[in-house]
Parts: sequence; structure tokens; C-alpha cells
Amino acid sequence: MASRSSFFPVSLSLLALLAFFATAQTVDRPRQHSDIPESGQTGAEPNAAFGVVSPTSVDFGQVLLNQTSPQKRVSLKNTGDSELTVSNISVSGNFALPVNHCANGVKPGTHCDVYITFTPDALEQQTGTLTFTDNASNNPQTVALSGTGSNTAPTATKVSASPTSTLAGQPITFTAMVKSLGGGTIPDGDRVAFTWHGGLLGYGTLKGGIANFTTSAIYFRGQRTQRIFGRYVGDQTFQPSEGGVDVQISRYDPTVTVSSAPNPSLFAQDVTKTGNASSPSGQPVGGHMFLTGLCGTTEVPTGGSHVCKDMNGKNAGNYQIQAYFRGDGYNNPASGVATHVINPTDTTTSITSSKNPSSKGQAVTFSIVVKAPFIPVEGSVTVTAGSATLGTIQLSNGRGSIVTSALPRGKNTVTATYSPPNGNYLTSDASLVQTVQ
Repeated sequence: MASRSSFFPVSLSLLALLAFFATAQTVDRPRQHSDIPESGQTGAEPNAAFGVVSPTSVDFGQVLLNQTSPQKRVSLKNTGDSELTVSNISVSGNFALPVNHCANGVKPGTHCDVYITFTPDALEQQTGTLTFTDNASNNPQTVALSGTGSNTAPTATKVSASPTSTLAGQPITFTAMVKSLGGGTIPDGDRVAFTWHGGLLGYGTLKGGIANFTTSAIYFRGQRTQRIFGRYVGDQTFQPSEGGVDVQISRYDPTVTVSSAPNPSLFAQDVTKTGNASSPSGQPVGGHMFLTGLCGTTEVPTGGSHVCKDMNGKNAGNYQIQAYFRGDGYNNPASGVATHVINPTDTTTSITSSKNPSSKGQAVTFSIVVKAPFIPVEGSVTVTAGSATLGTIQLSNGRGSIVTSALPRGKNTVTATYSPPNGNYLTSDASLVQTVQ
């Protein structure tokens, strides 16, 4: 019995020792990856808030001495699992906190904003710190602040337009808003220069930081989108700055006409083609246009003409002529079409005798000339004496002759009748009385 009662204490001591070692191993076990808090919360306890500031530093740049800068925003985001409660926000240096939206706490996955200003008291760089004190696992969060006291301040110019889309040459009002980035107030009377494609459109005078300028000088220039700049010229205190705005410029649809003179013309007659364009824009139509038809394609100034010469290559008939306007700063490309008519040309025929009167059996030469207004005549001429045909001759350069000794005594009416080779000439004839003794 004695040996059994001594066994139980020993067994209980052994069990306690094993439990101790098991506990020690659990405490000393290295942390696994799954134990590390998410969202960058290294070392945070589960379900803790975690604060992230953005940006982590703020530079106010140049600010006028003893003037307060424009406000700059800082955000505090809670990337943890529980609500973040801000107990205090402090600012050091010549920096201030005029706006605080973080007093009501920050729920997980959301953020709050504060706004900071800088009022320099010396012409030098100055620094400070914005500090958030809260219940986050990474408390506190800080933002580095800096700025430079200066006798001059940078500015920002923003330009707008009304309307932003219009037809070429229509009035557009441009508005420039100029703000100081370093405190102070832009003085009334300062000017803003408005430019386009490097050229000056005009000036606007600032009042309350705003300058207006209206112009009708904007037109289509290679593309629909045109960018206009407004440049604040600055003064001894405020530095120059520039902004720009895009406006969409459309063009008018012009009316293009083409004409020819004379119309109708005669075969081989010179013809003058003229193209023109009119526009509802009220602006003179400039640029160039192409004239086509009758004699190829020719480029002329809008309203210009071209003379078609050597028209003997165009047979009598109807022809289409066209004027194509290339477009300009106010008008879209457009074209016009017309019909030109070429009529057959008139001819005149003459006949002369080498000897009149002549003797019976004597050879007589009849010379024939056929003329047209603009070109030598081609074709043949038939010569008759009464009802008898003396012969048919081919014209050379509009001329020909026939010799006969077969005319009877008496008065013989000799007629030369021109027969055109095609539809480009009109027929004609001529007669004389040949007396044979």
C-alpha cells in the first residue's frame, strides 16, 4: 500500500512537467505569414485601426511674406479593421489648420480631410509638422510641412470659353481666372494676353482676379480643335502664368458655281472657264479651286478663270465642267457643275474662175476656198455646172481647184458645194456664171 500511495504524486508531477513544456513550445513558436496584419499593418493587433496619411509631405512653395497661402489638403485614411478615433491634431511652425473634417472618426476603408495653410514671417525656407494622434496601431501619423517666405508669388491661370463650339468667325468670349499660389490678392488692372497660334488676339483687364476678352478672329486652321492661351503678364509681386482652352470650330457650306463663255461655243473656238464661291459666313471666300472639263484640270484662285485653247480636239457636243473649291478657314470644301455646249462651226465657200469669159474648148480652172472662223476646213467640195457634175476635190488647208474644158457655149452656172467630213462643220456653197464663147 505504501508503494502505491508514493506513485500517484510522482505521476502528477510528471504530467505537470509535460504540460509546462507544451506551453513553452506554443509561446516560442515563430509567427506564420497569416499572423501578419493586412494593408501594411505590420505589428498591429487583429481588428486594430491603421492610419495612412496622403501626402506624407506638403511644400507650399513661395508664399508672400506675412501673407497666408491657399489651403492644401491632407487625407487620413483608415486601412484597418476597426474605427479610427482622432484625439488630437497639432501643427508646428508657421502653419495653421483652418479646416478639420477628422473630428468624428474614420471608419474602416474611408478617409477624412484636413486643410493646412502657411504664413511665413521671414524671407527663408520654413518647416513644420502636422501630427495626428489617434487610436491607430501606428499612432501617431505625421506630415512634413515646408514653405518659403518670398517677396514674389507664383500664380495659376485658368482659361474658359463660351461657347466652346461654334462656326468660324463667330464671337467667342474667353475668361481668364488668375489666382495667387503664394497668398495675397491679384490687383485689379493687371492684364491677361490672349494668343492663338503664337499671335496676339488682344488683352483682357483683371477685376477681382477675372479678365474677359471677346473676339471673332478664330477660324478653322488645319483642324477643328483650336487652342487659345491666356497669359497673365504678371507684375513686381505676382509671377506670370499661362492657361489654355480648346474650342471646336466648324465651317460653313459654301455655294460653288462654274461657268463657261461663250456658251454655246463653236467647234475649235477658245472657251473661258470661271469658278466662283459664295459663303453665308459673310467673309470673302479665299483659297484656290480646281477647274476641270474641256481642257484638263487647272488650279486657279477662287473666282479665277482659265482659257481653253486648241479646242479642235473636242467634237461638237455637250461637256460637263466642274469647279472644286478646296476650302478655307471659314468654308468647307465644295464643288459645282455646269454643262458646256459645242456647236458645229459655220463655213463659207467661195469660187473663182481663171478666165471668164472663155472660149469653147478652152481649159478653165475653178479655184475653191472654204473657211471656218477658228480652224482650217477639212473635207471635200463637189463642183457642178447645171445638172452636170464636173468633179469632187479634196480640200487641203481649206483650198482646192478643178480644171475643165467641157463647158458648152453660153452662160453656165458653176456651183461649189462643201461637204463636211463630220458633225463639226456646217455645209456651205458658192456659185458663179461662167460665159463660154
